[in-house]
Amino acid sequence: MTLQFGINAVGAFCSKNFTQDALADNCVTEFKLDAIPPLERRRLGNATKCAFSLMPDLKFRTKPKIIFSSYSGEIHSCLSLLKTLDLESVVSPTQFSLSVLNATPASIAIATHNQSEISAISATPSLEYGFINADSTEETLLIAYEEYLNKEGFEYLMVLVHLDKENYKKELQLGFEYTNEDSLDDMLHPLQFVKQFHSDSAAQWEHYAGNLCWKWNLK
Repeated sequence: MTLQFGINAVGAFCSKNFTQDALADNCVTEFKLDAIPPLERRRLGNATKCAFSLMPDLKFRTKPKIIFSSYSGEIHSCLSLLKTLDLESVVSPTQFSLSVLNATPASIAIATHNQSEISAISATPSLEYGFINADSTEETLLIAYEEYLNKEGFEYLMVLVHLDKENYKKELQLGFEYTNEDSLDDMLHPLQFVKQFHSDSAAQWEHYAGNLCWKWNLK
């Protein structure tokens, strides 16, 4: 199976410890939320802050569909809510509502007055399954987001992809095939996609996750 997409733009947000990686050269590392009123800004979840920091660089023709794909969602916020629930037996309804998987695409839709379809997907690899659930014939904002706990602490990564068959800079062919052995997902793989999109040459590569080999062809 091979899918084909026209890609207009790709942006990425990386927490600072990721910037040591050469693949993170094109990543934003500071929140840019001046356009958001301070009262609303304080209520935003981490993923939504990443998305609003990247979206000003994207130029849409229409009100695009929005797809949010993440394996763990805002797991750091969820763990914090569980600790609060254990200690106090009650949590903030606002904080709970902002921790669910569809909070980010819903917040974007509300802020941009977008009444188009939104989807929230829990899957790994999140970027590939985001593409699988996209409609290549419609303008779409695809968001892949992951959070990590590592030796440096809490880290996060977001990739925004603007799909538009009418106006695109590069064409992506994405296919997959089954393999005999399971592989651990390289959750930093989306950064390779960011790097290749911003390069001047075409690129082909493979990404193994679970029992699938994902075949990327970007030109």
